[in-house]
Amino acid sequence: MQGVPISLWMVVVLAIAVVIPVWTATVIMRKAGFSPWWGLLNAIPVVSLIVVWVFAFVDWPNLPAKTTEETTEDGTA
Repeated sequence: MQGVPISLWMVVVLAIAVVIPVWTATVIMRKAGFSPWWGLLNAIPVVSLIVVWVFAFVDWPNLPAKTTEETTEDGTA
């Protein structure tokens, strides 16, 4: 079988291309209050786009809850 020879630099570049996005996604998920294991989905090309879209619209556990009431300066509704 004749193919493209795999060299060490190709393996290193591929590893960096996978590790950096997964690592950054796990850090963001941890800060947002989700399990860092969700970051592993960032290694799957199409799934990563779906995960980013879903997490953009869900309520994040580490953020305060949104309230529909506006309060005045003295704290009353």
